Amino acid sequence: MKTALEIQGLDELRRALRQLPTDLSTEATVIVMAHAEEAQRQVLDNYRGSDVTGNLIRGLTLARESAAYGVRAILKNRARHAYWYEHGTEMRRTSKGVSRGKMPAGHAFIPPVMRQRRLMVHALIQLVRRAGLVVHEIEAL
Repeated sequence: MKTALEIQGLDELRRALRQLPTDLSTEATVIVMAHAEEAQRQVLDNYRGSDVTGNLIRGLTLARESAAYGVRAILKNRARHAYWYEHGTEMRRTSKGVSRGKMPAGHAFIPPVMRQRRLMVHALIQLVRRAGLVVHEIEAL
């Protein structure tokens, strides 16, 4: 007899993962951290492949927060200009009217993080399925 579990979104997946036995929780932790580390590597590669200064590279941090059911990975860039680099700016001028130009969007952070998150969710769904649960993906990931 199979146990059925219908997951309608990420909240349901998180709830299901919290109920997994310890060994599966450990495997889920490995999956989460592997995808977070790969996202970090891809972002660093994007930064190094462009003309950024070391501040963006040094500002990139990966934090791991443990919980009873597994782990949460938080990838951030703490550099003051990280948002501007990622999203770009409009034409800028100093208070005296001197043009500083427009910064194009770098798109170095968000695309690899979203791609790795999507892959991570699929890997976690497969983990739950291997545990004998039936997962119906309702939402497009």
